[in-house]
Amino acid sequence: MSSPILAQSLTLLALMLPDADHVIGDLRDQYDPSAKRELGAHITIRFDWLSANRITATDHDYIASICASTPTIVVTLARVAEFPRVVYLEPEPAAPIEALAKRIAERYPARADDHPFKPHVTVGRKLPAEDVKRIRNLASTRLVQQGNVTTSCNELTLLMSRNGKWVRQRDYPFGAYYQRELLAHDKTQP
Repeated sequence: MSSPILAQSLTLLALMLPDADHVIGDLRDQYDPSAKRELGAHITIRFDWLSANRITATDHDYIASICASTPTIVVTLARVAEFPRVVYLEPEPAAPIEALAKRIAERYPARADDHPFKPHVTVGRKLPAEDVKRIRNLASTRLVQQGNVTTSCNELTLLMSRNGKWVRQRDYPFGAYYQRELLAHDKTQP
């Protein structure tokens, strides 16, 4: 029997971007509600894709197999953009992220009420309309002052929302990274 906490948990598959937190972390702390729930800078691949209490070993194996055949994703965050009431950094190139999301969606399709997938790193969300331009300018200035963020994503992360916080549950290593991990593990075995 699953616990009530687990049964109510939201799920998230994301590319975690700790290097972006060094540049926009304080802005996210102020303007992105997910940062208050201990979720660092990230690119959402699939939100609430499966109820936490319904994730099986088969689901984990499926995600792991997709990730094992996905090369490391290198992105640069150099451009600030917006959706209605949202300011975000746009990852470039977007194609590898879109390809990963498409492969995940083949088995776990988006809900009918979801927006079309657009890779982004949220700086601020649920913003009053009058604050969007100001926060966009703050993020742009930050990128000019501190430089663009280029980072390597070596894994896809499964997170679950528990007791108001996002908790990392599992990492699914990408291909080249996965192979290095296997080799390192093999060298430690007698």
